[in-house]
Amino acid sequence: MTTRQAAVLTGLVRSTAIRHGRAALAPAPPMVPRPVLDPVYKLTVPERLRILEVLTSPRFVDLAPLQVYAQLLDEGVYRPESGGGSGMPWVLRR
Repeated sequence: MTTRQAAVLTGLVRSTAIRHGRAALAPAPPMVPRPVLDPVYKLTVPERLRILEVLTSPRFVDLAPLQVYAQLLDEGVYRPESGGGSGMPWVLRR
């Protein structure tokens, strides 16, 4: 049976049938698992604990993480581990 006849019988477009036929004959490339790397900006355990300590302190317990970050910046306290404030909500979610 020709490809054209098979395409008509199956309802597939001929070019699709040819492409699928070639793909079935081609050997699949071997799958090599890539190592999972930790991001360079990942917080260490002591950094996460320090952020959690600040966020759960009586002074900041009722504030949103970005409000805490803004207040600390106003006071001249910069915590590099907080990642510009974006690390604080992440620590709370964990």
